[in-house]
Amino acid sequence: MKFLIFSSVLFLSFTTMDYSQEDYAEQSLADKHSSREGIYKTEIHSNHSQYKAEVSHVQKLDRRFSTDKKSRRVMRKGTFAESFLTGRIKQTWNGSEWVNDELYTPTYDGTNYIIEEVWQTWNGSEWVNSERETETHDGNGNWLEWIHYTWNGTAWVEDDRETQSYDGNGNWIEWIHYDRSGSTWVNNERETQSYDGNGNWIEYIYYKGDGSSWVNNYRQTQSYDGNGYWIEWADYNASGGVWVNNERETVSRDGNGYWIEYIYYTGDGSSWVNNDRQTWSYNGNGYWVEWIEYEWSGSAWVNYDRETQSYDGNSNPTEWINYDWSGSVWVNNEREIDSYDGNGYWIESIYHDWSGSVWVNNERETQSYDGNGYRIEYIYYVWSGSEWMNNYRQTVSYDGNYHATEYAYYSWSGSEWMTVSKYNYTYDGNNNLIESVSQGWNGSDLVNLTKYIYTYSSSTDVTETSENIVDYNLSNNYPNPFNPSTKIEFRTAESGFVSLKVYDVLGKSIAILVNEIKPAGKYQVNFDARNLPSGVYFYKLESGNFVETRKMLLMK
Repeated sequence: MKFLIFSSVLFLSFTTMDYSQEDYAEQSLADKHSSREGIYKTEIHSNHSQYKAEVSHVQKLDRRFSTDKKSRRVMRKGTFAESFLTGRIKQTWNGSEWVNDELYTPTYDGTNYIIEEVWQTWNGSEWVNSERETETHDGNGNWLEWIHYTWNGTAWVEDDRETQSYDGNGNWIEWIHYDRSGSTWVNNERETQSYDGNGNWIEYIYYKGDGSSWVNNYRQTQSYDGNGYWIEWADYNASGGVWVNNERETVSRDGNGYWIEYIYYTGDGSSWVNNDRQTWSYNGNGYWVEWIEYEWSGSAWVNYDRETQSYDGNSNPTEWINYDWSGSVWVNNEREIDSYDGNGYWIESIYHDWSGSVWVNNERETQSYDGNGYRIEYIYYVWSGSEWMNNYRQTVSYDGNYHATEYAYYSWSGSEWMTVSKYNYTYDGNNNLIESVSQGWNGSDLVNLTKYIYTYSSSTDVTETSENIVDYNLSNNYPNPFNPSTKIEFRTAESGFVSLKVYDVLGKSIAILVNEIKPAGKYQVNFDARNLPSGVYFYKLESGNFVETRKMLLMK
């Protein structure tokens, strides 16, 4: 499976509570050739079931399908880290010294939930209020109300509000978004969701406010088999007081629950019309070995795309081939050959293009590790026509606790590696990230760019609860379905490397939203998919040993 994709950078609208847009632009450019880091992490190789999910189309899709929609702002009970972030200062380099830029301050209640967040900017002599958010929760830790404020120069002014309610099982059943109009809140958007007896969602409705009432906009339904797997999903648009067919998906599974057939339909106003079909087959170990995609010609399914996957004795993928349909036979298109060391860690991939009768080298990647299995160097090469040419390199350094202390990125000048950027990280005695500094190459030297300074308070100052302790969390995106953008929230328990990436249904990485070391805390990013086609996408969070993937639906 060719997870690493070299393509043009998507337009991304990126906002976060604790991340620099400038740093993201530099980091994503440098990291676009190293997405394999998230797939071939040490813990994945040591966890067979997780690794199996990474190399299997169907298991990957099943793992990423979530039928339990939770609030985009749901916060869990319990202590999330040994220390809690109490402040973050962003500074920028003016050429001779660090200058304050932004201050972020969170406030927690007695059960460790963030109830207020304030952002301030530096005016040259003092911090000035900029934005504020407040949040309230019920006794179970479910968020009930969220309000956003802006500073008008003398006071906080409310400008955005959301509320959410739940059933007796803790499932959200209604969400409302309000806009501010003078001194009153005006209805803007509403969502409702209902569930079956097993807690699976079966109906979702999205409404728009018209000033006095709620107006149906679109509706989704989902049904399940006896094992609780979803087998049919349908989407409807409101038109003249009735629901009109828009899109439909069905899935068939084998006895192990793996997908063997997926069909996508579009509505023509009165019935469902075939559009796209995919099938999978597996080897005796449950790994996918062939995937085929078909298009509907109007009367029959026609071959369109095909992939095959081979494995070694340890079930590591060793050869992936993509084929195009010529009209009568499958024609080779792309190939990937993967190699591993004695510990099962990925060390080399070579990518080939088909040239009429032979495979021709195109790209190559290598990765090396230290004695404990931590990645220390990654190199990307391109084929010159006669030999492999260096193109891009990344190195990682660690402290005695194996926290990454430096990420360095290089480009090949033609004769030597030239430094592009560096990111340095410092930790305190509790393993909290307390300082991060980014540097960039100005043509002759590395120069400072951005610095973040983090402060913490001990968790002994915060009351712990004994139930539902969850230290990491990836929330469902909101809104979902979405067009063209959606918000994704996640929480991390401790300082460390965090990866949040978006994939299409074939497992191809299409966007890197977060790819850096971050302190423990709550974060929010905005994913803008205006340049992507409608369909199902998946977003995956990795931090430490925590890995979770969720599904989202783009509807245009």
